[in-house]
Amino acid sequence: MPLLFFEGFETVGTELGIANEATTRPNIHKRWDDTGSGAVKNQDSYFLIDDEFSEGFAIQMGNNGFSNGNFLQWDVPTALQVPAGSGAPTFILGMRVHIPSTSRTADIIEFRGKFTPASDAKQISIGYTNSSGIYVSRGTVGTTIASNTNVFAAGQWHWMEIEIKMADLPDGKVIIKVDGVTVIDEDPLDTNDAMTVASAVRLLYKTTNASTGEDFVGYDDIYIINVETTEEFLDAVRVRSLPPSEDDAANWNNISNMVLGDTLDAASETILDVGTGGIPDGTPQTGTLYVTLDTDSIRAIDYTAHNSDDEFTIDDESWTNPNDATSGNQVQLRDSSDNYRKVDENGVDTADYVVTDLSQSIDTYELTDDSSGLPTNSAVFAVKVEVEATNPFGGTPSIDVRIDSNGSLSTEEFDITDTTTYVVVQHTATLNPDGDVAWDIAAVNAAKAGMRMDNKFN
Repeated sequence: MPLLFFEGFETVGTELGIANEATTRPNIHKRWDDTGSGAVKNQDSYFLIDDEFSEGFAIQMGNNGFSNGNFLQWDVPTALQVPAGSGAPTFILGMRVHIPSTSRTADIIEFRGKFTPASDAKQISIGYTNSSGIYVSRGTVGTTIASNTNVFAAGQWHWMEIEIKMADLPDGKVIIKVDGVTVIDEDPLDTNDAMTVASAVRLLYKTTNASTGEDFVGYDDIYIINVETTEEFLDAVRVRSLPPSEDDAANWNNISNMVLGDTLDAASETILDVGTGGIPDGTPQTGTLYVTLDTDSIRAIDYTAHNSDDEFTIDDESWTNPNDATSGNQVQLRDSSDNYRKVDENGVDTADYVVTDLSQSIDTYELTDDSSGLPTNSAVFAVKVEVEATNPFGGTPSIDVRIDSNGSLSTEEFDITDTTTYVVVQHTATLNPDGDVAWDIAAVNAAKAGMRMDNKFN
């Protein structure tokens, strides 16, 4: 069962609703191969909402005034882009989908194919009719090739799984289950509209959508697998997030960025103010602060205590010009303890982070245990480590993202070349590296995750 992709929107932030769309949308973009809204990129509309179980997150797709083309796209790996015949890949896509409460008809999922190496287009679309029926259509014109009635309950979440092979007769097929019941079973079926290879999968919203109540299209707990032998429906799954909870190997420096609340310009200063709430949780009671002066140079200042809110006590320091530091200048704390506190946020927080320029240095973390609300016999299909990283050094440093299970490693190396923004890199282990066996909850709870700096300049 090669698991190609899964996403539960559990690590893109915590801010709910359209009012926070501008914050969460860029984080959603980082986790998909393409996104858009019609011809206007980066004006697509989707935002976080509470999930069906009120214990995590989902996304709502579309909002009033946004129509025709909100999409999130996953690209088929190049190795699976093979000619659309008997050897074409078979995919199963599972997802939790919310159907609008108002009677509507629209596509919700689109399987795309290439006509030439440079262009692709819709091959198969699957959608709802009057917020209750289901249809399968072929081609850009949208010729209906399969349908069923009274499948969905309007205004409700449903678990949906689609098995599809895009090929001519007799090789093509579509099988769809909704809430565990087979509602479409067409094998064989002509699912090829003159494409050459399968290229992408899109989650869609193409009709004006309401911003309140249950009149929306939503998605959650998505998985995509490549079927190698027989049908491998996973049935209803959940994607859970396990943030770091404790240091394992803390060899990177962690950084907390603050700003001066009061200007330092007196003949001597004994208090360094960073504004109400500016001191991060877990800050050691002694250490060194790095203050950006008005001359743009940086001065190291030892502190002997802090009040856990806004004030550090510093040694009697002379601040005679040119050592002055104006309110708003950066104050940085560098440490190598409690590193996990700097990377346990949901959504990237550039105010604190861990950093290294030392090759082979490792930072790994214990993870929050996951047991609440899960049946004791729950199967674990994969573990994914997600790292958001940027490159402050230049060159092409690489990091080795890793899962440590009882000393056995599953790793993947990524070059980090972007020097201005954070990028998301993900490593997935479908098997527990300790014996190459299936994961279980106990093994996940005992696992550690993190990264190693492999090369600074390579």
